[in-house]
Amino acid sequence: MTRALVKVHSLLITNVRNMTFKKRCYTATMLAREYKECYAYSKNQVLSSTAIPILPKTLFLFFFFALMGLGMLSHAQSYCQLRGSVVHEDSKVGIEKALILVRQPIDSAVVDSAFTDDAGSYVIDSLELGTTYIVSVGHPDYYYVKPQSIKTQVGKDLIFKLQEVIEGANIRIDGINFSPNSAELYLVTRSNKTLVPDVREGVLVILEFLRTNPQLSVEIACHTDSRGDDLYNLELSQKRALSIRLALIDMGIPAHRMFAKGYGEQQLINKCENDVKCSSEEHALNRRVEVLILPKLP
Repeated sequence: MTRALVKVHSLLITNVRNMTFKKRCYTATMLAREYKECYAYSKNQVLSSTAIPILPKTLFLFFFFALMGLGMLSHAQSYCQLRGSVVHEDSKVGIEKALILVRQPIDSAVVDSAFTDDAGSYVIDSLELGTTYIVSVGHPDYYYVKPQSIKTQVGKDLIFKLQEVIEGANIRIDGINFSPNSAELYLVTRSNKTLVPDVREGVLVILEFLRTNPQLSVEIACHTDSRGDDLYNLELSQKRALSIRLALIDMGIPAHRMFAKGYGEQQLINKCENDVKCSSEEHALNRRVEVLILPKLP
């Protein structure tokens, strides 16, 4: 029996560091059985002098690793990993070095973060199991996507699909319809000024786009149809582009991120040139506001 006790002690010293949580708990249970047998045996037999100093140390190690193992097992059961990937929206190829942020839903405090590897995969450890978090992703070469609210569970993967930013791309902005011969965006009263309803939606779309993609600088381009004098249309479109830029500056977008450019009727998108008969709907296609993606800010 003394040899059994020595064997148990040796097992603890040499192997416990390499054991998993569950293995430590199992080992602790087996140690308890061994010790019980040793203790029962010692009532009737005198332990050899070799075994006597081993007993206290073995008991200490037993209780230490039993508590540590059980504590870690409990911890592992109440926490889980969040795994997933970030991929290109079209090609589905993984995106490297995308930043994943996990936040509390109430105060937006960051709980944990990770970057994707060269395959576009990420792992975030130690999130509370069954808890709701807000997970967002960002990458300077891709457009912003809306954060996702998730409730953590074992084995759940979270995949983000990002659209790549292409320099020189034109994004048509609907919902900005100036009154004829006007560049006004606001209704001004004695008490306040508000955006004209016919332009409000589009201006707010640009505002949100620039707020959520702070790495981008853009050209705000305004176009007219071909009706009227060419020079007048060019000047009118420039005034409209400037008024949009100024409104966005008032809303907090840094001025250096935006450039205003009026093109008048220089970039028509259909056949409706001067002296060509077209319907009102066809002319309306040429009256537009676009956001042009410029090269990245240094």
